[in-house]
Amino acid sequence: MQNKLETLEKHLKTLFSARWVSVRKAFLELDYDHDGFIDAEDVLRFFGGGSRFINCNDLEKIFYDIGTSDDGKITYNEFC
Repeated sequence: MQNKLETLEKHLKTLFSARWVSVRKAFLELDYDHDGFIDAEDVLRFFGGGSRFINCNDLEKIFYDIGTSDDGKITYNEFC
C-alpha cells in the first residue's frame, strides 16, 4: 500500500510541476472554496474524478499524512 501511495504522490508532483511554475499559484488555483486549505476533494475537482491515477481514498491518506490537522486539509505551508 505504501508503494502505491508513493507512486501517487510522485504522479501528483509531476502533474503539479507540469501545470504550474510556482507552488503559490498551484495552491491558490486548487483552493476551490478559497478557505486557505486544500483537501483531496479540491485536487479531484481540479484534475477530474475520472483519472485512473487518482483515487479519492488514496489521495485522502496522503493529505492526512502531510497535514497537521485531523480533518485531512493542508495549508499552504504544508503544501510546500
